[in-house]
Amino acid sequence: MQAPDPPRRSRWRWLPGWATIPIERRSYRRVFFFCSGLLTVATLWTVIDESLVRRPWKNFQAEFNRLERAKARAELQEAQKKFAEERRAEVQQLAASLRQAEQALQGAPYTAAVAALDRASLELEDITQERQFAKSELDEAYYFYEKALKERGQAGARAEKARVDRLEKFIAALDPKIEAATRRRDQGKEAVERFTKPVNELRDKIEQARSEIHRLEAYLGAIDKRQLEIRQVVLREADRNKFEEPVMRVDRCETCHLAIEKPGFEQAKQPFRTHPMREALLGLHPTNQFGCTTCHQGQGHALGVKEAHGEVEFWETPLLRGRFVEAGCRKCHAQEHQLNVVLTTTDGLSLAQRMDKPVKMPTPAGDGQAAAPKEMKISLLPLATRLTMGRELFERLGCHGCHAAKGFEDLEKVGPDLTRIKAKVSPEWIVRWLKDPKAYLPHGRMPNFGFSDGEVRAVAAYLLASSQPWRPPETSHGGGSAERGKQLFDSLGCRACHSLREVDRKEPERAQQQAEREQRQVIRRDFAPDLSRVATKVDPHWLYAWIRNPKGYNLRTAMPNLRLSEQEARDLVAFLMSLASPAAVPALAAEPASPDLVKQGEAIIGKRGCFGCHAIKGFEKAQRIAPELSNFANKRLRELFFGHAFQIKETWLDWTVNKLRNPQIYATEQVAQIMPNFRLSDEEIGALVLLLKSFKDEKVAPRLVKALSEGEQAIVEGRRLVRRYNCTGCHILEGGGGEVLAFYPEKAFGPPPLHLGPPPLLSEGEKVQADWLFSFLKGPSPIRPWLTVRMPTFQLTDEETSRLVQYFLALSDMPLKLESPESMTMAAETKRAAEVLVSKDYFNCFTCHVQGQKKPEGPPEGWAPDLVLAKTRLRPEWIARWLQNPQLVQPGTKMPSFFPGGPSDILGGNDQRQITALTEYLMTLPGGAQPTAVARRRR
Repeated sequence: MQAPDPPRRSRWRWLPGWATIPIERRSYRRVFFFCSGLLTVATLWTVIDESLVRRPWKNFQAEFNRLERAKARAELQEAQKKFAEERRAEVQQLAASLRQAEQALQGAPYTAAVAALDRASLELEDITQERQFAKSELDEAYYFYEKALKERGQAGARAEKARVDRLEKFIAALDPKIEAATRRRDQGKEAVERFTKPVNELRDKIEQARSEIHRLEAYLGAIDKRQLEIRQVVLREADRNKFEEPVMRVDRCETCHLAIEKPGFEQAKQPFRTHPMREALLGLHPTNQFGCTTCHQGQGHALGVKEAHGEVEFWETPLLRGRFVEAGCRKCHAQEHQLNVVLTTTDGLSLAQRMDKPVKMPTPAGDGQAAAPKEMKISLLPLATRLTMGRELFERLGCHGCHAAKGFEDLEKVGPDLTRIKAKVSPEWIVRWLKDPKAYLPHGRMPNFGFSDGEVRAVAAYLLASSQPWRPPETSHGGGSAERGKQLFDSLGCRACHSLREVDRKEPERAQQQAEREQRQVIRRDFAPDLSRVATKVDPHWLYAWIRNPKGYNLRTAMPNLRLSEQEARDLVAFLMSLASPAAVPALAAEPASPDLVKQGEAIIGKRGCFGCHAIKGFEKAQRIAPELSNFANKRLRELFFGHAFQIKETWLDWTVNKLRNPQIYATEQVAQIMPNFRLSDEEIGALVLLLKSFKDEKVAPRLVKALSEGEQAIVEGRRLVRRYNCTGCHILEGGGGEVLAFYPEKAFGPPPLHLGPPPLLSEGEKVQADWLFSFLKGPSPIRPWLTVRMPTFQLTDEETSRLVQYFLALSDMPLKLESPESMTMAAETKRAAEVLVSKDYFNCFTCHVQGQKKPEGPPEGWAPDLVLAKTRLRPEWIARWLQNPQLVQPGTKMPSFFPGGPSDILGGNDQRQITALTEYLMTLPGGAQPTAVARRRR
């Protein structure tokens, strides 16, 4: 017997009696109510989420509108207050005058004038219309005349011809009437304007007085009507993909950052702050052409705060914040070592960190008086200074010797040549130096490799064993005076590159000057070694030969030749060798060293990459030992080895900072770290991290990359030479440099030029002749005999000299040609006038200026440059500008200004003719030698 089916469990057991209700009678109202409520809640949440949660930019725009409205109202109140204080009385008087003028419009004369104008206008209109009708009839008659002439001939077209003649006479009779009516209409207009013109002028004056108030009121009205909307910039070609195809980019940053192009919000909170250096940066990089993410990165099309800033998972280019903002500059300006922008100011003041040079003065036309100089200056504003510092550190520390990096491929080694080291230094010094370079040169560039005693001895053994023999050509170094040597060291300009910190500590004045020198420096690393303890390092025979002719030992050295006499060289050697005594330390064991020790040293040098900075025999073709850094900013965390440094946060920034601070922090038993420790300061680490953040291997749209003109390329090449030879150690150039000036306290020209120090090179390209500058750089000769600083001979190649000349020309916006001005001739009258002007009776020029072999009276400290050299050295247009206003060309100069206001009895008292006469006189002054002819590269 089959068992009965078990009772079926109802699915609606939670609804009592539901299962027993027939399906056609069941009620679904509770289900419908629940579902309707759920749908309502979901709809409300969708609206809230879409309008508020997902669109924070609306809140930002509303808040900025409130902020801008409050600012505009404050400005309106200030304008109204200023109007009440300064213009109210004036406007009240104008209003009273306006009421009187308007009353005249109600009088009978004005009504009569308007009526007369109306009658004249109607009369003119009637006559003109009558003429137009007649002209139309004439056109018709002429048509029928031509038709009859063609069909019936001259005889048959007489009637039509008569009609044409009659209409022409009628029109001709109307022309005088039109002219008369036009005159009456114009007279009527003049009569009416005599009443209306004062009214309109007064209304315009009142409107002008209230113009700022009206502008702000309109501004407030525009803010109130402003719609909340997404603002975006579409860049059709912002990047290039791997297939060299243009990639479009959409930036919506200005949806929230509403004030980046509006002045007055520099102190507002983000995102309502004006872009820093708005005029300088956005003037050259308008957002409609460059966008924002091109420089700042981030996710331009996003509208959420974190999403827009790219601070979300997997987004590869998060926003560059704070100190990293400058990293974006190198994307388009990779060819430029330093970035500057030229600004023009009319306030006559030099802004912070700007180099001022005078604007070229316009030459007045004709024989009129010389134009008064304008208070205008061109200011050079340095940009991306931390990025520039990072690049200079990267080059000066020799990072490119171990790491390949795009843009740093062709740089020279930064360390001295070690192929002849045995003739230069003692084995004891090599051991001490390799063990701890900072103990000898605290401000030097040589890093600490952390060598053990055995490694130090092995490296020293190889360097000595591989050293090539070299014997100084001159060994007569004795007989010098240390006291005279000290004076020479201070006066010749040696301190532009070298320091004497340990010696200067004993002299408070010198210590203060050294501190001032370091403040002038951008990089706190010595360009050349501190010589306080050079006696413990070098052989005196080598030192004598070195300072007499540095190229004789190392052809690639940046050390110049100071053209020292034998006695001067002996004095300097005596002074330097008296500063310290060689320390007694255990010498390098076994001389000559064992082959095993030498081989071990060779292996260590190859492993640690010493050849990246130094020329070492046997490593001429060795390759870089460290990873390439061209795309270092895009390194993934999995590519960065943290070792056992668990205390370091695993981010790109933390890894990089700690790697630079202490490279050995990531070393383990299995993985060694061969990068040496440069003992970088926090400032140096920050600059290098910023530079590394800019190392990205990305394809930029060609239109965004800064294309250098011929002049800009000349500036880039010239700056590299200026850095190599440390020209700014002596000279003020492009707003910086002049470190050596700290040691010459006696001022004569006022800041920045100093009396005993080298002259500033402001506008050198427009000042001197290019051929003369080329010759001078090849073979310097005294220009200012009273200067104790000696311009050295750098033994530049013709190529290097040409690049430096073109660098100065490009800085002054001069043509890049090595040509001299054409020779001048003087009229007899002009020559006589110039001779009188320079005489003692007038300007008395030769009281200060040298004239060939004729020297002024008094001590040389008060002399001025030799004017005989002007024709071969200076440009005539610069001489004219200098004579017109020396203070504008070189602020603080001792040269007096004679113009305007030259003598009234010379050349008719005409300033411009007198300046021209003096210029021609200097350019034809007899005497002086022509520059030596040398080979020149012309562009």
